[in-house]
Amino acid sequence: MRPPVMLIADDPALDFLNTIGAPRGEMIEWLQTGGDLKNWLVQAGLVPAQALGVAPGDAALQTTVAEARALRESFRAYLETGAPEVLDRLNAILRRERRFWRLGPDAPPELVRVQDFSAPEQLLVPVAVCMAELIVRDETRRVRQCAGPTCTMWFRDVSRNNRRRWCSMAVCGNRAKAAAHRARTRPGSE
Repeated sequence: MRPPVMLIADDPALDFLNTIGAPRGEMIEWLQTGGDLKNWLVQAGLVPAQALGVAPGDAALQTTVAEARALRESFRAYLETGAPEVLDRLNAILRRERRFWRLGPDAPPELVRVQDFSAPEQLLVPVAVCMAELIVRDETRRVRQCAGPTCTMWFRDVSRNNRRRWCSMAVCGNRAKAAAHRARTRPGSE
């Protein structure tokens, strides 16, 4: 059984990158189905649950999941090598955004701008926005991979001194500290 989604990157674009990873040494794919994609979007706070009108068994939703995985790997290549192909992919997804105005139900009514998620391909728009924002903010210098020897997770270092090393202290940081402690206390380690 796979563990729950890990939202540890301090940036939704990097959390999306971490939808495949090996936080404990074994590779896990968190985006296997359309339901997985929808659940991740809700958990990451990118799409309200009530806005997801796409049927889970929809074939187009499975196509969107495949596109999501391809976007993820294209963004990974951008972070690792600066490969610019992700920019065209992001622009194509950003063009899909559909929003409309609606009067809210409260009294007095207020005018609310609502994003439309009625078509599966629109589900990737908020992810593309997060990736584009990270690129535009030029914070890629703060983007790192976990220093855990078997971990593949990514994060944005938001520490004051810019020296964060672990995806999560609870996952990799504690393991590294425990290993260092065992090495220091092992007989003959002086």
